[in-house]
Amino acid sequence: MKYDELLKFAVDSKVQIFSIEDLMKIFPDEKEESMARSVYNWIVTKKIIRLKRGIYQISYPEKKIIPDMYVANRLYSPSYVSMETILSMHGIIPEIAMSVTSVTTKATRRFKNIYGSFSYRTVKKEYFTGYYLLKERGFEILAAEPEKAVIDFLYLNNLSRIDRADKGSMRRLSKRSLRKYADLMEVNIGGLYADL
Repeated sequence: MKYDELLKFAVDSKVQIFSIEDLMKIFPDEKEESMARSVYNWIVTKKIIRLKRGIYQISYPEKKIIPDMYVANRLYSPSYVSMETILSMHGIIPEIAMSVTSVTTKATRRFKNIYGSFSYRTVKKEYFTGYYLLKERGFEILAAEPEKAVIDFLYLNNLSRIDRADKGSMRRLSKRSLRKYADLMEVNIGGLYADL
């Protein structure tokens, strides 16, 4: 496989981040060993960037601005962006999240690359819900509903309230959705209602 073929495919299909498995689906006539060798050579020649072992991005001639939340979804799957990242995005907590925080059904992990820091926390499969498809700059991102982000945060940190929560932002949340997710995940949210 030639790099020009990969570049053309990436530009035409807008695939920004990929794995060798993705490439094998796109170019099924290629042998996996040959594909892995090509990927290694492209990393050495800086034609692609390794975001983590097995996940890559093309080094375009011009800089591509890819949302870090999209990168988070692609680095570790299945996952959706949640907790501090979503709480900050909706003004529920005042500070800007220092890393993109996500929820996954896989093992807890942390990654760091050119886009920043990414952390993933584990929940049971039955708790892996309450997310939607967010579109940002043409990228599709799996992101928690704000109410689910609150409950994910409380559940994973063993809390009943978010002490630094903005009361006005908290009052805009759906009490029904909060209760639904709290009941599902067996989270005591008695202390949370002081902020609503």
